[in-house]
Amino acid sequence: MIHALHRAGDAIRNGEIVCVFAGGQITRTGELNKFQRGFERIMKNVDSPVVPVALGGVWGSLFSFEGGKFFWKWPRRILYPVTVSFGKPMPANSTADEVRQAVGELLVPSAVKN
Repeated sequence: MIHALHRAGDAIRNGEIVCVFAGGQITRTGELNKFQRGFERIMKNVDSPVVPVALGGVWGSLFSFEGGKFFWKWPRRILYPVTVSFGKPMPANSTADEVRQAVGELLVPSAVKN
């Protein structure tokens, strides 16, 4: 795990884009998980912005844990209108809680639609 965090930080320093699912695992409830501090370790000594990204409308799809099952269930519908929302870049030293708040705010419009 520590090695992966260091490699992610190195990749960012080398100009690569790294996507981290900071909740650590797929949500079991449909709610946004508490963000783990691993991404803070990735960003240690990195001078690059953190861009919050939210996937909306995924709950109930084949890729959710709705009904206590992952994959082995029928989705509620065949085509799922999933949204990907990007927030404003945040400072590299943003905390896990600050980034979770920003991602949560991005999810509000998709929750209204569902």
